[in-house]
Amino acid sequence: MQALDGKWRRLALALSCGMALISVLPCGTVAANGHDGTIRLFVVQQPLSSLFETLGTLAGVGVQVDPAIDRTASQVNLQGRHFEVFQQLSRHYNLFYWFDGTRYSIHLPTQLARWALPVDRVADDYVNSVIKYTAPYISSDSISFNKELRIVNITGPRELKEMMEKNLANYTREDKESVAIIKFGVSNR
Repeated sequence: MQALDGKWRRLALALSCGMALISVLPCGTVAANGHDGTIRLFVVQQPLSSLFETLGTLAGVGVQVDPAIDRTASQVNLQGRHFEVFQQLSRHYNLFYWFDGTRYSIHLPTQLARWALPVDRVADDYVNSVIKYTAPYISSDSISFNKELRIVNITGPRELKEMMEKNLANYTREDKESVAIIKFGVSNR
């Protein structure tokens, strides 16, 4: 009876420290979602695709995992806001990640392509805004803007390139006086 009281005390302490949800997931994964938006995750062993889907559920966002990712996560301890946890896990397993405002897209680096998009008629500040709003969270060095050559370099899946092309096509230097809203990674124009 004394051991049971100790477990309840630890649970009460954990809940009082800001954890709103504690769940035991398949394959020995324990997850907690804090009131402050912090995700805490300890993984004993779980397929990466399943782990990313679990993270998406905890963060309340969609996740698309490349079917070619067939690795298993083991002995991983993660903590942070959803974008930090996706970033930590992706870097740890050398994966490309991209959040477009509604969902994460996770890919193997071998499944990515490189593109150079010309932006001759697009103002610098618009280019930077489009990059920021099309891909608010993305693997480092995946998108860069070369001002001298007037080119946006992209390394990522085809859908990222297509979304960038669509959003950049909506902005020209003549549009400086107008305002466009980019919602969930897609321009309203």
